[in-house]
Amino acid sequence: MTSLVGTQMYPWTQYREREGRKLDATLGEAFENARSAGLDAWEHAATNADEVETFVRPASKHGLAMPSLYTGSHLHDSDQIGAELDRLAELAVACSANGITILTTNPDPVDWNTEQNKDDAQLRRQADALKRAIERCAASSVTLAYHVHAPEFRAGAREFHHMLLAVPDLAFCLDTHWLYTGCGFSN
Repeated sequence: MTSLVGTQMYPWTQYREREGRKLDATLGEAFENARSAGLDAWEHAATNADEVETFVRPASKHGLAMPSLYTGSHLHDSDQIGAELDRLAELAVACSANGITILTTNPDPVDWNTEQNKDDAQLRRQADALKRAIERCAASSVTLAYHVHAPEFRAGAREFHHMLLAVPDLAFCLDTHWLYTGCGFSN
């Protein structure tokens, strides 16, 4: 098995903000920096399919593979699930067309600014939506991977455990720092 060591765009966004610059304006430079650091791959984020080509080709020109793409999603609110599933499916088509085989998503919490947990109905809706999203992404030969942040680990990792049990075909993108943070900085 060939190993691939890469980076996600988020820390590069933080680096650029500390410098008073924007990642979008310095993306080529960031790709060069990542490659010169010995990295092989880059994971970028997108909200819609039209954005995908804007960073895949430049990353490739700098010698960086892009095996995965990150996007957030809003899958617990019944009013938004249909549109979100369509958006994820469109992203999967764009991923497939650009050689990206994994679409990573982190479902939104109820509120990013509070510690409100999802209720049972919201967790069931999200699990059902993830199942449907997995199927729709697979139709484009793309694997949907579930990414977690700290909110999924509140209340004894209630949301995380619910998704583990309710969505048997769920692939994971485990961010070790968010796992550490979500578990109260516990080793």
